[in-house]
Amino acid sequence: MTLTTTMAVLVAALVAGCSGSGGGDDDEGPDGDADTDSDGDTDTDSDADTDVDTDADSDGDGDSDACAPAPGDAVIDASCDEVEMAILDSARMEVSGRVILGVGDGVCARVTSVDVLVGDAVLQTLDGSPGALGLDFTSGVLATGDADASLAARCGTDEPWANVDGLVVRGRADGGTFEARCGTADFGTGWPPHTILTCHEGLDTPPGDGNAMVTAGEGFTWTDLYAYFPHAEGFAVTSIDPVMHIRPATSGFGGGPPLEPFDTQDWTAWVGETDYPGMGAATQASLHADGDPLGLDLCPITSPEPDPLAPLPPVFLARVTGQTTEGAFSSEIYVRMCTRGQ
Repeated sequence: MTLTTTMAVLVAALVAGCSGSGGGDDDEGPDGDADTDSDGDTDTDSDADTDVDTDADSDGDGDSDACAPAPGDAVIDASCDEVEMAILDSARMEVSGRVILGVGDGVCARVTSVDVLVGDAVLQTLDGSPGALGLDFTSGVLATGDADASLAARCGTDEPWANVDGLVVRGRADGGTFEARCGTADFGTGWPPHTILTCHEGLDTPPGDGNAMVTAGEGFTWTDLYAYFPHAEGFAVTSIDPVMHIRPATSGFGGGPPLEPFDTQDWTAWVGETDYPGMGAATQASLHADGDPLGLDLCPITSPEPDPLAPLPPVFLARVTGQTTEGAFSSEIYVRMCTRGQ
């Protein structure tokens, strides 16, 4: 996935809304007591205007993204993938990803809880994000909360991080409820990995997915890695150090042999500020290295014709350090694709 595609996906998720009324609170039932027309007036069958908080803007983009799913008893088919469990400052966790529902377009859906599993046991449960769930193959924040100490203890290590955690995402959508399972809760066979664990210090928000490219010509080769760091106003990434720690992961089902972590050096970084519609301020980073520091294992030559017998491509985390306007930071950039041009 290119950076442009990743940005389009994230922007779509953050501005995704729900059709229908402004709705009431999550716990309002089918009795119609809420002011369903969002006009602020008390309905004739209600003692109070209970829906005044449903227009909250939980993602700060200036639009109302709250809704109340219509009641119902249906069990809605659901699956989840592209889920990142981001540990922030060794204490907080933000779970973001994609939930695919077996319903039509334009429904209202909200996550109520996310279970983190170790084997079949629930390690911890997080409350769902207050915003509406992005649909139509878009990603968004599913839940936030305190990180279990056992998860935070994996930060700074080279322990496995791809498809080793299980998640159960529960929620409500128009007409019923859903339960989506991914990672080890769904056999852990998806690739690119359906769940990943990343760690970040000195950042309030994890970076978006990165992408890398190796370019070769007559007598020269260079490598570029692109990433972006969403942040609050007044905050910015100001520099990135030249050493990058690479943590590869390969699929256990047709992905080739495991690859060991390694360090690369002599990266030059350019950073600049930009604003993305619906998301706000972000630092865009472009990292450049002469030569081929990632190698053919991480950036294989792509065949012009699809080969069903070819190994599934690896993915990797690029652990970087540097400075922000408020001090030092470290972060792991998830790179799901490295291409090689000629």
